[in-house]
This record gives sequence, structure tokens and C-alpha cells, in this order.
Amino acid sequence: MQEKLYGKEITVADREMVEERVAEASVKPHWVLIAAYSITDVDTTAAEMLTDLDNDLNADNINLVFAGLKDPVRDRIIRYGLLETIKQRHFFPTVEAAVQSFKDHHFDSESLSK
Repeated sequence: MQEKLYGKEITVADREMVEERVAEASVKPHWVLIAAYSITDVDTTAAEMLTDLDNDLNADNINLVFAGLKDPVRDRIIRYGLLETIKQRHFFPTVEAAVQSFKDHHFDSESLSK
């Protein structure tokens, strides 16, 4: 599952959108990938929301994953302590890199060739 957030700060509405998309999915996702190229800021409220969202997703064996976060935004996420819940390996430079990592870890070469 991939969501794009365009030119904005992360808000509680984004959490609600993610939760709705997960609930509506016909197959439970392993990852929720946020294409975060245009996220411009994460404040303390957003950091708390992301922590809660990640904890809720983790309870369902779903990982919250980011692609394309700008360095200052990623640094702020780290400073707010989100690496305690969101794993360092779940930050990718591009959506393509995230998708490739997902494929590498969730599909064996035999299942991909079918």
C-alpha cells in the first residue's frame, strides 16, 4: 500500500486516511509506504501521531515505511525519537528502493518468476 502526501505537514487526517486504507484493503498489507517527497515538516504533534500510528500498525504486523523524506524532516523525526518505534531500515531514498527492498524480503525468486 502506497500513499502520497503532497507539499504539506503530516497531520492527524493523514493517520485517519492510512487507517481507512488499511481497513479497506482486500489483503492485509505488510507495509504502509508513505511517499514523502513533499512533506515539509514534522512537528511534535505529528511525531506523536506517527509514533501512535506505527505502534498500532506494528500490533497488526504492518510496518510503516517512508520513501523520499528530505534530510531536515528525517533529522527531525530522529530527534523526536521515532526510531524507537519506526525502524531505521524503513527509511528509503526513493519509492523504487522501498519497493525493491519489499520484494527482496517478502518474495523468493521462484514466486516472482511465476
